[in-house]
Amino acid sequence: MKYDRRTYLSSAIITITLSGCTGLINSGRIRWTSQLGSDIRIFPIVSDERIYVGSQGGGVHVFELNTGERVWNTGPQMDDVVRVTPAVSDDGLYIGSTGQTGVLDTVYGFHLDGTKNWSFRPNIPQLPVLSSPALAAETVYVGCNDSFVYALDSRDGTEEWAFETGDSVQTSPAVDDGTVYAGSRDNSLYALNAADGTEEWAFETESSIVSDPTVVNGTIYIANSDGVLSAVDTHGEELWSFETNGGTNSNPTVADGTVYVGSGDGKLYAVDASDGTEEWTFDTDGLVFSPSSADGIVYVGSADNSLYAVDAADGSERWSYQTDDEVGSTPAISDELVVVGSFDGTLHALER
Repeated sequence: MKYDRRTYLSSAIITITLSGCTGLINSGRIRWTSQLGSDIRIFPIVSDERIYVGSQGGGVHVFELNTGERVWNTGPQMDDVVRVTPAVSDDGLYIGSTGQTGVLDTVYGFHLDGTKNWSFRPNIPQLPVLSSPALAAETVYVGCNDSFVYALDSRDGTEEWAFETGDSVQTSPAVDDGTVYAGSRDNSLYALNAADGTEEWAFETESSIVSDPTVVNGTIYIANSDGVLSAVDTHGEELWSFETNGGTNSNPTVADGTVYVGSGDGKLYAVDASDGTEEWTFDTDGLVFSPSSADGIVYVGSADNSLYAVDAADGSERWSYQTDDEVGSTPAISDELVVVGSFDGTLHALER
């Protein structure tokens, strides 16, 4: 189904703009924007009334959620290119870097005041860390391009175990009920014992796994580079698969019994989580990135420079917001705001 999305206001803003200065964007109002200076391709994280976002220009930036005021950034302690989402807990912030000239690729642990706590270098440095960390208890789980999944002590960064896959691990692990799920470019989803890293099983697909695993109610949802969405049970058996009409780099998101995934064919797909049947599609004019969902609305960015709010029930458009470049980051959702980054380096906070 196709919806009219042609009524927009421009958001060519290079400094923080307070709510009310630019008016309504359909039914979404701009609360603030901030310019990071380089493209934003990753998921901002909302935690304790703050937004944490990595930058292609280097480091992690932290903003007050409601006002957009900068709180701190990692600065000279970590000026590396960041292409992955930080993990944040009450005890710290954890992030992997892709390095710069003369800088080894590293996983970092920071205190929440912005001071560096520890750093860890993979077995083969100078390969980018393209996996976002996952946290469980006092352990950080992260994949690396050296083909390993690592478990690190969140307090000091010491290695607890390492598991070698058959190729680079560029997606983020998921941890559920004592098991770590990690996708590899060797076409396999691995289930690893979270305590010691031993392999429990591996599920093979027809192409590289390009999405982070999403685990809901004992089912793991993954997408591969051919655009196939698969549901796998906790024994490694496929429950169903659904093929989009284009390749994908989208992570699946699951809400109220429906899986949402973006595709290179310009569509957002809604698929029944129980049997993989298509519920609806929403068309855009560009590649569709990873969606988020809350309160019956799916928020998703597209390479057509737009953020869309889509009704989860029937795929109709609630509102849309146009930026000056592709909206490639997964939207972060708080009680009042949806926050998303665009490739022109702007972080946008809109009232939901």
